[in-house]
Amino acid sequence: MDTPLFLGAQQRDGRFVNRDGSGAPPFSRVFKWAVRDKLAGRRRRTPRRSPVESLESAHFPDGEPGVTWLGHSTLFIELDGVRLLTDPIFAASLTPRTPRNIPVLARADELPGLDWVLLSHAHRDHLDRPSVLSLERRWRPHYAVPLGLDRFLRRWGIPAERVVALDWGQSVADLDDLGITCLPARHWSQRELGDRNRTLWCSFLVRRGGNRVYYVGDSALDDVFAEIGDAYPGIDLALVPIGAYEPEDFMTHQHMAPEQALECFEGLAAKRMLSIHWGTYKLADEALDDPPQRLAAALASKPYAERVLTLPQGSLVPLADPKQP
Repeated sequence: MDTPLFLGAQQRDGRFVNRDGSGAPPFSRVFKWAVRDKLAGRRRRTPRRSPVESLESAHFPDGEPGVTWLGHSTLFIELDGVRLLTDPIFAASLTPRTPRNIPVLARADELPGLDWVLLSHAHRDHLDRPSVLSLERRWRPHYAVPLGLDRFLRRWGIPAERVVALDWGQSVADLDDLGITCLPARHWSQRELGDRNRTLWCSFLVRRGGNRVYYVGDSALDDVFAEIGDAYPGIDLALVPIGAYEPEDFMTHQHMAPEQALECFEGLAAKRMLSIHWGTYKLADEALDDPPQRLAAALASKPYAERVLTLPQGSLVPLADPKQP
């Protein structure tokens, strides 16, 4: 069922905008951070690699509802026999200067199965062509994507009948006891020269058998998370990004620092939160192992600290909370 409260992302001059009217960061600001500040020595210098705990291999659900974190924003979700994967990326590096910090924990043929792939936006660390095509060859899944992203999949040879393009507030139709709803996020998109914000970005809510998993995707902090929490009470697990936040005056318009991730969690009123989008690829100026340390410091004063999970990559989170009867 579509959700009128969120239905319809806005556009300006043929380009999508956030709910507050903001778009992508101006090129001048990106250039200042990426080039001028770097040459002037104004950027924080941290290693391209950092010690981050990961398992030797991924632990997948064994028939029970659960979520496995495979690194970055790639999560394997199993709900009553339906298997979904968010923003798959198995690449050894994003660029020659952006190597993967941990080993790939499971490739396409090592998954226990796959029915749906959820793609949140067009940035290359979330829409990775080789990873998507490896899943297509092995599993031939269905794909749920925000508006405009379907053109890339069609170009890559994926049949249109297995791709559903959604606006904010729309859900995949005619699914038996499975709900996949495209919801707002505060971000932006670009993949090719000249296509900035020509495709939409989103978060996803997945529902089945009484379980609800909410995947934030990439997003800055926004009031919409409290609205989503009100519209969909009882989210079992929120998958919330905590990395790529320095320099904060620049990144705060597109990503969340750990303290903001906790505000997002509070707004969603979810039962538990899993920290993602950290430790796999170095996308910003903070060290790869900074986000969980900063999150732990922020949690020290929170009464819900035990409900916020920071786990080794490859870990399984059962949706049944072991602390609940």
